[in-house]
Amino acid sequence: MHLTIERALERRTQWQPDTRLDLWMFRIMKNLWIDEMRARTRWGKLVERIPDGVDIGDHGAGADDLLDTVELSRVKTLVDGLPDDQRLAIKLILLGKYSYAEAAALLEIPEGTLTSRLARGRAALLQRYKVKETRH
Repeated sequence: MHLTIERALERRTQWQPDTRLDLWMFRIMKNLWIDEMRARTRWGKLVERIPDGVDIGDHGAGADDLLDTVELSRVKTLVDGLPDDQRLAIKLILLGKYSYAEAAALLEIPEGTLTSRLARGRAALLQRYKVKETRH
């Protein structure tokens, strides 16, 4: 978040007073996130990161909690494997709870394009989830 604020302050002259500040800030955050994802892809991942909130030494967690954490990690991995446009649509609509109009405005695309990306992302997630299920 601090990078977003820093970038916004650096480029404050680019903000137009007749535009919503939150949308302008989100676009900055989105572009920083895309840059970060591209950088991570280039360098690759050597080890899969342990999800936040998981304490390896915590033996008090029940089996259900552990299974939920593992399942959530699998879904996160599947979402992270989507192309950028589909991943952003999924995260904004399904996880971020934005309306279609808000998400389309944030991504600077028509609502129809957003709907298509969301449909393709959902289909890809479903297909990948089924493929992983048959391999386990």
